[in-house]
Amino acid sequence: MVEFITNEKTGLQIEEAPNNLRTIAPYIEVTLYGLNAAGQSFYEISFRRKMDEQIVQRVIPASLLLSDREIISFLVNNGFANLPLKEDEKALCNFLRESSNNAKKGLFASKLGWLEDKFATEQKLSFVYVTPDKQYFRTKPNMQIRFVQSDEQYNQSMEINGSLDDWKNNVGKYIKYSPLLTLSACMGLGAIAMKPCGIESYILHIFGTTSKGKSNIELVAQSVFRKAAKNTLPSWDITPIGLMDKCRAFADSLFILDEVTKFPDVPSKLQQMIYRATNGSGKITSFAYAKSVNRVDLNWIIPILSSGEKSITQILEEGNVKLLAGREVRCFELSAIRHPEYFTFTSLPKKFKNSAQLAKLLEINTGKYYGTPARRFLRKFLKNPEKRIEFVKSKMQNFYERQKIDEGSIKGRIANRFAFLEAIGLLAINFKILPMKKSLLKEHIRLLCAEVLAQHKTDEELRQEGIILLRKALKTAVLVKVKHKGKTFSDAEKMAFGYVIMRDKAPIRHFIAIRKGSFDSIFESKHQADVVTRHLQKVGILTHRQVDFVDFDNRPQFHCLNLEKLKEVGLYK
Repeated sequence: MVEFITNEKTGLQIEEAPNNLRTIAPYIEVTLYGLNAAGQSFYEISFRRKMDEQIVQRVIPASLLLSDREIISFLVNNGFANLPLKEDEKALCNFLRESSNNAKKGLFASKLGWLEDKFATEQKLSFVYVTPDKQYFRTKPNMQIRFVQSDEQYNQSMEINGSLDDWKNNVGKYIKYSPLLTLSACMGLGAIAMKPCGIESYILHIFGTTSKGKSNIELVAQSVFRKAAKNTLPSWDITPIGLMDKCRAFADSLFILDEVTKFPDVPSKLQQMIYRATNGSGKITSFAYAKSVNRVDLNWIIPILSSGEKSITQILEEGNVKLLAGREVRCFELSAIRHPEYFTFTSLPKKFKNSAQLAKLLEINTGKYYGTPARRFLRKFLKNPEKRIEFVKSKMQNFYERQKIDEGSIKGRIANRFAFLEAIGLLAINFKILPMKKSLLKEHIRLLCAEVLAQHKTDEELRQEGIILLRKALKTAVLVKVKHKGKTFSDAEKMAFGYVIMRDKAPIRHFIAIRKGSFDSIFESKHQADVVTRHLQKVGILTHRQVDFVDFDNRPQFHCLNLEKLKEVGLYK
């Protein structure tokens, strides 16, 4: 039996006779094998590359090992140093196939971020964060993890340039001069901890006229993770499938969408895209297709930093799109203007004459120094993840108590993200990543949270305003009395806002029947209509009785309001 021997100096050799070794190829060996998240098996091959004689590693699907031609083609396409002689190709391929059976077991992750895989669960690998070149924390001694690059993954994800001190001295130290820069940096770092801390995906949209510093906010946030330059910022000029792939590619890291006015479809689709991105899962129409493009288990947790000259609300209103209440707890909007002279900054360092000078410097520096803050945060966070998670939750609870916000309300759900970002900022200061005082960080985050909360009303506020709108509507209603079952309405009567319906000999059961669509149209939003509906049901004013004695062709759905109780509470005279 032929024995194969390989090392970096002599390459791959075979022993043709005792003490007689012949080199058949430069250095090459299989280092590990494993499964990716889609259940496909892969091997990792190390070999000497031709162009620079460096040892490189490449992942090869197990299926390629079945064919000699495909193995050789794969090696050549990946820069393998020198092809063996024709008669040695078969020996080389046999060596790779034989070695793959003895390689150390590993796991190939098909997406970046937190490792989610059935195989990993079986191996009890928790709190493992995967980057293109490294995995962090709980890996078993006999288990290696590698990231399998796919077409959908962002090729600059988690790039590094410069040191953390370089980033702090050239980018980080200027963050304290802008609440929005503070918030964006915390978004970048917080993306890592969202999944362990149970935080849902969200969008933060910064709007303002051009040349006011919105790009700086995005570049600073992106420099936390990867190369930051204007031409690396993805834009809103994206399709639903493109958005789905990008969200998956940026899972557990920050995703930026620049300039919402570039959105290529109608405004109603924009609201749908917001729901799709923040729901954290993609639409699969064909399992066979999904598997072929590696979209099985298509899900993510992600913060999205968006920008544009217009607010998303303005775009939707201009398009006559019905605003859904769920968007309020998924998408937050803030003006880019923080100061009439300094724009996105609230103050400037002494050596700067104007904000444009500082903005230009940040644009240059974020292109030079990037990627290190996220790496430092990962290492620090994963030294004791349970303790870090407990710290975040404790600080979030303190945030709610100080702000006197109910966690379960709409405002509480909105404040949830800001409470989380404040806790992350405090962690980052403890980790010596953000060079600013904790008191200033809290001031910035809470200021912006208050601005967002001021845009939204509690359910109680919506209920009170809705009752006023209902009272006004009932004053103008065209009322038609019906005394006999089976009464047929004229077309004019069918167009009336509401009807007083009463039965003979039962005046106590008088009520107003209002088409549900007409009832909802009284209010400013569908959510407000639902809030008022629940209140009227609770106090016994609204019932959903079948109006079987009103003869309509298609019998539309009605809200039936008890007339006597309406009078008792002063809603109707």
